[in-house]
Amino acid sequence: MLGDHCRRDNFVGREDILKTIDDHLLRPTSQRESTLEPNRDFDTALHLRSFAICGLGGIGKTELAIQYAHTRKQHFEAIFWLSADDSKILASNFANLAVQLGLEDDDSLDITASRDIVMGWLSKPLRKSSEPDERRNYVNWLLIFDNVDNLDVLADYWPKLGRGSVLITSRDPNAKQNIHIHHGLHLPPLTNTETEALMQQLTHVRVDQYQREALAKIAEGLDGLPLVVNQMSGLFRSFRLSYIDFLTFLQDEGIKKLYERQAGIMGAQKTQSLVTFWALDRLSAPTRALLQVICLLDPDDIPEDLLVDITCQANGLRYMFERGLQEETKPFCELSLQIAERMKSNVGAEAVECIRESHSFLGIALVETNEHSLSMNHKQKWLDMLLERPFKSGAVIEDYELGYAYNEIGVAYGNADRIEEAIDAFIRSIQIFQGLEDYEDIMLGWPEPNLGFMYWLKGDFDKAEQALVEILDIHASTWGVDDTNSFKYDSYACWDV
Repeated sequence: MLGDHCRRDNFVGREDILKTIDDHLLRPTSQRESTLEPNRDFDTALHLRSFAICGLGGIGKTELAIQYAHTRKQHFEAIFWLSADDSKILASNFANLAVQLGLEDDDSLDITASRDIVMGWLSKPLRKSSEPDERRNYVNWLLIFDNVDNLDVLADYWPKLGRGSVLITSRDPNAKQNIHIHHGLHLPPLTNTETEALMQQLTHVRVDQYQREALAKIAEGLDGLPLVVNQMSGLFRSFRLSYIDFLTFLQDEGIKKLYERQAGIMGAQKTQSLVTFWALDRLSAPTRALLQVICLLDPDDIPEDLLVDITCQANGLRYMFERGLQEETKPFCELSLQIAERMKSNVGAEAVECIRESHSFLGIALVETNEHSLSMNHKQKWLDMLLERPFKSGAVIEDYELGYAYNEIGVAYGNADRIEEAIDAFIRSIQIFQGLEDYEDIMLGWPEPNLGFMYWLKGDFDKAEQALVEILDIHASTWGVDDTNSFKYDSYACWDV
């Protein structure tokens, strides 16, 4: 029951801290239920286990809790995530656990009664209420309270008896030791090595031997704060600089200047930075309007149906790509991919198709920004999903999209200097196109010149000339010599797949 708290692919480090949390939240092997003596009192064999993650805002407490929940799923049969920064929302969400557990109908209006029902289940977490009250029928659960800035709110929701584990995140250092919790830690900043790894993941730009020193100096100046690393990575991508040039920019501007503290309204202190101003200033008017709406909503539970999806603009993606807006294309497709993956279990085939299309668009867009390894990853997933499409006869569905996908994976192989694999992919693409019922020679406008270039790189100049002359003749017979229409035709065709 983690809601929208998905595991982050770009999470780095913290392995030692995750193991420390294990020491306090996971029962030792010697205390596993299966090893308990039959006549031993189950109530005394187990006790409530708890741990607190404390630290400044932006240090990564919530992300660490999310990572822990997802990587330790095998140890807990039930995981509950509750945002505790607002007492009213906490009360409502805690009571709603009764509905999620099947203990109440969703039309229940008595929050207090629902809370008591949940507390009762936590103390005696029966897997099936119809089965005997014995240890084999008990569920091992994990309860996570996120953003517990006011420790007093825990009193009404803290389990009175054992049976499970509780993890909290808080900016209050006293959360580590209080009436409820006796163990915890103050989350330290990321190490410089972890900062470098995180920045490379967020920017999708891998460091080479010439830029390694520049990245190390950038990481050293970010003080290991994940929020700062995230903002700087966004700035890096928007400026489209190398690590060396970005270091020069930071040295000219001064990292401290970018994160200087200024007095806010009514004398209150708040962090304002040039990074924030630049980020907001670069947003389009519709995006700023969307942020103005979102800032009024509960950040942990924003109904999707309140927002209008850009997919209603049928030509929106083509518009961005045609005008060279690849950087703008990528976040659009990444968001589409995330939404589709979350909805796959409910929507089914439609979500799977959206996932496939998102991988294809990302693979193509990332080539234009020279992120070739990431591009190959998305293109390979696109091709694999096409090859896995169900068909009554059991044969692979060979259509225009499959032919185009083989062309694109060939491009990825070529960029990785895997020439023979690229040649095989382009030949397969040509074969698929030529086998279509509506085949036209002009469909070879992508794979055949690419095949010719691969033969040229291989040193097989006769085959290279044969392929390139053949596609030139096809273009000339369709649009005339030295035409300007062929690229437009192929671009439209690829976005109509």
